[in-house]
Amino acid sequence: SNYFRLFDNATNALTGPAYMVSGTSFLPNGSVTANPPAIFNSQQYIYLKRDDLRYTAGFTSHFDLSDWVKPYAQFNFMNDRTRQEIAPSGLFRDSNPLTATGHYDVNCSNPLLSAQQRGILCTPAQVAADAANPGSVLATMRIGRRNLEGGGRSSDYEHTNYRAVVGAQGDLGSAWNYDAYVQYYYTNFYNSNDQYLDFQKITNALLVTGTAANPRCISGAPCVPYNIFREGGVTQDALAYLYTSGTAFGSTTLRTVHADVTGRLGKYGLQSPWAREELAINVGLEHRSEKVKFRPDAAELSGLLSGFGGASVAIDNTIDVDEWFTELRAPLVSDRPGIHALTTSVGYRTSDYSTAGRINTYKVDLQYSPVEALQFRGSYQRAIRAPTIVELFNPQLVGQIQFGNDPCAATVAGTTIIAATATLAQCQNTGVTAAQYGNGGTTNTVPQGAAGQLSQLQGGNPNLRAEKADTYSFGLTFNPSADWSTSIDYFKIDLEDVVGPLSAPIIMTNCLATGSPVYCSQIQRNSTGGLTGATVAGRGYIVQTNVNIGAASVSGIDLQSTYRVPLGRAGALNLALNGSYLLKTTTTPFPGAHTYDCAGLFGFTCQTINPKWRHILRAAWQPNDTLSVALTWRYFGEVKQDNNDSDPSLQFASYGVRDPFNDRIPAYNWFDLAATYKVGKVLEFRAGINNLVDKNPPMVTNEIISGGGGNSYGLYDILGREVFFGITAKF
Repeated sequence: SNYFRLFDNATNALTGPAYMVSGTSFLPNGSVTANPPAIFNSQQYIYLKRDDLRYTAGFTSHFDLSDWVKPYAQFNFMNDRTRQEIAPSGLFRDSNPLTATGHYDVNCSNPLLSAQQRGILCTPAQVAADAANPGSVLATMRIGRRNLEGGGRSSDYEHTNYRAVVGAQGDLGSAWNYDAYVQYYYTNFYNSNDQYLDFQKITNALLVTGTAANPRCISGAPCVPYNIFREGGVTQDALAYLYTSGTAFGSTTLRTVHADVTGRLGKYGLQSPWAREELAINVGLEHRSEKVKFRPDAAELSGLLSGFGGASVAIDNTIDVDEWFTELRAPLVSDRPGIHALTTSVGYRTSDYSTAGRINTYKVDLQYSPVEALQFRGSYQRAIRAPTIVELFNPQLVGQIQFGNDPCAATVAGTTIIAATATLAQCQNTGVTAAQYGNGGTTNTVPQGAAGQLSQLQGGNPNLRAEKADTYSFGLTFNPSADWSTSIDYFKIDLEDVVGPLSAPIIMTNCLATGSPVYCSQIQRNSTGGLTGATVAGRGYIVQTNVNIGAASVSGIDLQSTYRVPLGRAGALNLALNGSYLLKTTTTPFPGAHTYDCAGLFGFTCQTINPKWRHILRAAWQPNDTLSVALTWRYFGEVKQDNNDSDPSLQFASYGVRDPFNDRIPAYNWFDLAATYKVGKVLEFRAGINNLVDKNPPMVTNEIISGGGGNSYGLYDILGREVFFGITAKF
């Protein structure tokens, strides 16, 4: 947080040691205690939970005029507000969008510099030349400094939601009925962001003339000089000038017109001669129109808010879709020897999107019960997901991505410089020059990302195709008695044309190893060789815009079982198990590329926690109709870090080397205790303790978990033991 290092504009290299400010002098970074300190911990400013004030209201109504016409209406309203506070803004290293290098300029005759500091930054001739023409001779510096004097940034969020439905349903003779409605759904969003420093104002406030006793900005009023060269030198007047607030307004609107009819076809003789039940059919039409608006103000559009993650972008687009659909349910055989029931159903839908064009989807399933207590089932379904408005039309912008270290840049541990993990030849594949790479360590000038964050180019793609999914499912349900039921299902989902960016670690790993332009073209280094850019034109990012990547697949087995144990006068004990075994979850970045499997893994490439086995087992004792006491066991299996896996697409993708600290997360067990007690038909009391034994979550470093993530995954009960109590009253 207190880092100064001179940059040579002629050689495009960082020169000399890294300094910190102590008193009015530059001293080797980390050599003494100072304010602000050499190292800053942003996590202590971040809340794991925040208040949310919410109001909801609504009504439903219907009026049966006749069997033919039964009009109905629904209305819902919601408003919620919440406030977030995070670590202070600052002069972030390599992030200034107003310079080609991302660094900061200080004029050589700046009166806020001490003689010692001026002597390090400039020659006497440069000082004299700048004094004669203030602002003409500049020292470019790589600066990292948090705004500790001003405190944390804050953001306020508000959403207001309206949903209205008006429709009618009724009978159309003895065999048919209908349902028709129109729906209007509207959500607006307001956000304000405060105490962000402005890069343009920072630039102005570092170019100073006058005297040490009476400094003034070269740019003139209302600028106030920013004295970061003396401990305690920053004034509140300077901060008041440097701050710029950003606001944004957005809305989402969905309009739906729907009508369908359902018919029982036995009246027309359409029934299997071996089945009790008749054929049934449903046919319908639907039109949907979705509109998204997002309007940031000039401050957020400018990209000049320091620590905001780049410029916001405005969006105002619409997607329309017209659909017709039909589904047929056909009981084939019932109550025959060896066939208690045999039923099939088929469905078909045509969707005509204004963006993705006409797409057909369909399904077929079969259920077979040899006896009443046992049912076998199987199904196949082709489904699609059309790209969203944001995925299609969001303009390109540069933001931050949690990546880990740039393998072509050196890192600093305390005062020790650790060489880049990739070789010169590998780094040249990514766009680094030999001069920038140096010896990989002490002479390497490629800027390293802060806290495992590099820059990414985000944005939509209007040429995206719809995602397609083929889902296969086979299973059985066994109900031998009223007290016991078990269900087990195998599923496999194959996806094509998955919408999303190519994985950044996969891009880097394959570019380093092969030099393939498919991957290397996605790495756009800036003039310093870094991946810490701030603007689209200035580059310095990994391309993460949306594309239709190759394919993905997930398969597994789901298990559900319930069992009731009668306890006589003591009531009953109800046991319920929900478990899932993950067989595979694979990704193919593009057609012909190597496929990698994230089952049993976690990490930056695999993103989520993917244990092979997880379950929830609940035991609830009910001695009577008024009291229930339940103990729940939640289990997550062991997962290993993808970076350490032997798969060539995953191995060392995040760090360039094996990471022993985050090697694995062991299996986790949590126990929750809860009770409910009813008083008549009006009151219900509930209380409980989640994470009964207060088990701590696993520690994961911020190269994997981005800032604000609590150094762990939210699935692992970040807050530890939680006690709750509530009352429900019905009138």
